[in-house]
Amino acid sequence: MPNYYENRLLRLVTGLRAGSKVDGIEIDAVQRELDAFLDVSASPRFVDPAERLRRPVDSMWSERVVDERAYRTMQGFREVPSWRGLPLIKTAYDFVIYPMLIDELKPRSIIELGSGSGASALWFADVADAHGMSPRIVSIDIVRPQIDDPRVDFIKADITRIGSALKDSVIKALPKPWLVIDDAHVNVPDVLDFFDDRLGTGDYLVIEDSNSPSNRRNVLDFLARSRNGYLLDRRYVDMFGENSTSALDGVLKRL
Repeated sequence: MPNYYENRLLRLVTGLRAGSKVDGIEIDAVQRELDAFLDVSASPRFVDPAERLRRPVDSMWSERVVDERAYRTMQGFREVPSWRGLPLIKTAYDFVIYPMLIDELKPRSIIELGSGSGASALWFADVADAHGMSPRIVSIDIVRPQIDDPRVDFIKADITRIGSALKDSVIKALPKPWLVIDDAHVNVPDVLDFFDDRLGTGDYLVIEDSNSPSNRRNVLDFLARSRNGYLLDRRYVDMFGENSTSALDGVLKRL
């Protein structure tokens, strides 16, 4: 069954063959949109993340399908989304992407850096429940959320000292595969190095809010010094058009 955009493409192709405008779009613009779609469709799912991370930030923004204003309001316009009565600071697109990733990966452990209100950890637990999974969920923040749930281990710890925040006794007890989500944005180089030594083949590392030049440089430098390999999973970062997610060029699969 074709989706809304696929139906649009069918109209564009029909109009192009007839040599007429579609939805008021000039023929040349129709051709460019179809060419862009074919270029994206022909690209592999997994690509070298460094190639996209090396782009200037202006180029990254210009390549997105979602325009600047729409992107800025993806976490809500008049208010933020909520889950179980708590603010959940995710984009509208991430509400779709994460459940798909959890369903495909079937993580036995989810590690979240940056708890916020605690809503996201509860949401991950509920999404996993809906897929018949019961992963270990560990959520770390310097301020512990004022909630309790038997499915989530909220740890009060300082991520600037990641080795102390996640002790070996805790990390070794977490079964694979892992889904690791960095939503704290502090001590990024040390955090990435810490997990590089502990992630296994097929584990996912998601780096949210990876749109600033400094954060993108942190990830690039990490990839250059890592003893392991990582691929960017375009299924998730480009699900709704290039980088329509909070993890811009930041959904990485460990080789």
